[in-house]
Amino acid sequence: IQNATELIVKHSENIKDVKILDQFSKVIFTKNNGINLNQTTINISRLTPGIYFVIVNNQLHSRMMIL
Repeated sequence: IQNATELIVKHSENIKDVKILDQFSKVIFTKNNGINLNQTTINISRLTPGIYFVIVNNQLHSRMMIL
């Protein structure tokens, strides 16, 4: 993602929280959502170029993607 300023996370179920981890698995950002939201927007304009992991948690399971 070049020159991205926002990450929009959508899920078919309600999102409990979203975490962004750096390449060393250090949590650099956490956003806790309300209980009834299935979409959230995260400002990523301050992230330096690199590899990041995004973990999306809901009430039942977690999903990970590489940003």
